[in-house]
Amino acid sequence: MGLLSFFNPPAKKPQIAKEKIDKEYKQMRLKVFLGIFLGYAAYYLVRKNLSLAAPGMSEQGLIDKAGVGIAMSGIPIAYAFSKFLMGSLSDRSDARKFMTVGLILSSLVMIVAGVINYPMGANGNYGVTTWVMFAFMLLAGWLSGMGWPPCGRVLAHWFSTNERSFKMSVWNTAHNVGNGTLGVLIPLGIVIFTAFGIGETWRAAFIVPALVAMLIALFCWWAIRDTPESCGLPSIEKYRNDQWIYTAITASALASYPGDRTVAVLKELLHSPNWHVRYNASQSLMALGLYYTDMIEVFEGCDRYAGEIMRYRFDQKNMKDKEAADIGLVSK
Repeated sequence: MGLLSFFNPPAKKPQIAKEKIDKEYKQMRLKVFLGIFLGYAAYYLVRKNLSLAAPGMSEQGLIDKAGVGIAMSGIPIAYAFSKFLMGSLSDRSDARKFMTVGLILSSLVMIVAGVINYPMGANGNYGVTTWVMFAFMLLAGWLSGMGWPPCGRVLAHWFSTNERSFKMSVWNTAHNVGNGTLGVLIPLGIVIFTAFGIGETWRAAFIVPALVAMLIALFCWWAIRDTPESCGLPSIEKYRNDQWIYTAITASALASYPGDRTVAVLKELLHSPNWHVRYNASQSLMALGLYYTDMIEVFEGCDRYAGEIMRYRFDQKNMKDKEAADIGLVSK
């Protein structure tokens, strides 16, 4: 099994018993949301640690302000390219593995950055530490790009379009939670390091948040699942009965494709139980320039709602034609 094949999405499982679907779906939606929320927050525990460790490192003569600025620039440089590439890879990967592996690797980078020894800056020359830190931050920025794409994949597969905006707004606060937690963990880490007699307390800024992030990565592995189908559940569209959205969009788009087949499909969509589908289908039929006589079978059919919405459409057209005729612009 190759490295990339490890990230392949899991296969669909046979669907569980119908009576168990609703309960299982609710539990899994809560779990996966908590997984991506805490997981994405944890990515912020292992991103800008250097900026908080810098005062202690500067006091020890390991790096200066210019070096910190150069090293920290590695994060946005790598992150900009990583989001583009990782987004493409994530579309074809298991969100659970993708997010967890990225978080574990990011944590390991910060742990290594916190444990290695850096040379003292002789005569104001901090070049070695600066470029070593730049490499660490470049790698951290690259791995940070593995955080957002799997979250987007999970939101798309587990939450329907009419609830996704709210879920996204709640999830988007994860970075605030992560940044805020980082500010709490570092002082706590300094206290712990001091209690154990570790003099270089600045190392706590790297190590302690990274250890917490690794624990959260384990939670993500337990909580996140790629798709409902991989858990033996129906797709979110079927579970939430959202398929009408795509049908309504199709009904509207068919206005641009005149022909007997199109008319037949739109007439069939007039019988949809969903009001939006019927509305769009009737609008498209009128846009195709059909006459009242072309809809006789609809008016005389058993579906009262289909006939009423088409009568409404023709009444609208007749009113517009009459208004146009009153001002001398007879509609053709």
